[in-house]
Amino acid sequence: MTTRSSQSAFSHVLVGSAPDDYTTDRGCATRPRQSFVMSRNRDGTALSRYGDDRWDLSPYCLSPRVCGVFDFSRLAKTHTEDARWILFILIYLVQSDHTTTLSVASIKNYWHMIASVSRFAEAEKLGLIEVLESELSLAKYASTLSSRTTVGALHALVKFLLQLGYESTGIRTAGSQTIQSLAQLKSQLTYIKQHPVIPPRILSALISELSNLVDDVDGVKPNLYKFIRRCSNDRSYGRGLKHPPANRYASCPSLKNSFLVGAADHGLKNLFEKYDVRSVLKLSGFIARIQHGCKFLLHIYSGMRDGEAHSLKVDCLHKIAQTDGTILRLVGTTTKLAGTALETAWVTSPEVERPIQILEQLARIVIDRTGANPKETPLLVSIAYLGLTRADIWERGLE
Repeated sequence: MTTRSSQSAFSHVLVGSAPDDYTTDRGCATRPRQSFVMSRNRDGTALSRYGDDRWDLSPYCLSPRVCGVFDFSRLAKTHTEDARWILFILIYLVQSDHTTTLSVASIKNYWHMIASVSRFAEAEKLGLIEVLESELSLAKYASTLSSRTTVGALHALVKFLLQLGYESTGIRTAGSQTIQSLAQLKSQLTYIKQHPVIPPRILSALISELSNLVDDVDGVKPNLYKFIRRCSNDRSYGRGLKHPPANRYASCPSLKNSFLVGAADHGLKNLFEKYDVRSVLKLSGFIARIQHGCKFLLHIYSGMRDGEAHSLKVDCLHKIAQTDGTILRLVGTTTKLAGTALETAWVTSPEVERPIQILEQLARIVIDRTGANPKETPLLVSIAYLGLTRADIWERGLE
């Protein structure tokens, strides 16, 4: 009997850190050993193994917005082995219609559906695969669904299993009639557009509001950045005690200034009054608001998607001088129609320059505080690194 070798869907994503290859006899549905490596860190060390209760596929995520963790301990114990095997089939044996393999984001959609089937099977006192093999049980489960995404994932899974066959999967899935029924159910459910069209009047008002925010920040940006650095680097600055001092505050550093006094000293009183920024915690929320507003302007003036905006790094704005003017491009990565992260550029307009400068300066505050590599730092870096949130403050009594 000849053998068959299959690579993980993510083998091409992170060179040098690919999971193990799957080798089995042709026509033999052999589940991998428990020690089979499902994911590796960037240094090549094993991160997740087949028999683990938790697979972490984060190194292979093409979008920073996707959680690559799959927690099998949340399923009924009698279903975990079958759930692992179904996910394994999707990762190693399935090819999608649009790319050679499925992405972590796609696998995640299947995972949510599998968890839903598991809950149904547990209530019906059935095994996970028993539901997939029974047309009656599968129809009963499908009748409980109202999500087009879940029905679509179930339809695709059953179709994949039927195409692969019992010899490859060990699962005698429901037949073509069930696939047609699921397709019909999917077509009946409401389709929610991913990006609804925004009426011009509303879009114009939004652009004006966001531009006003950029104007307000741009007018005081040297002082604002200085104040953020001060609050970030000196954890006793701008904080005040919420309760009278007690013995548990004995270890606190001396409080140098209240937040509002510090803001006034930096010429930020009017800005903070306008946006209701009255504490270090509210400052953290204000920075997040600035990031979100600037990001939205990037969407408007470039047309990039959410994950693509999050792929941008510091120094992502490139200017190309030509005889008839200057072309501005935002350089990032996309996975659209590629199945892997590819560098690409979006032509944009001069309106993004100030939002980009604001985002870059906020990112550089994080770089200076953490020592991060500027070339690897996201433009929309997490503000948690600034140490302004409640978890980073010295004591619960500080704000």
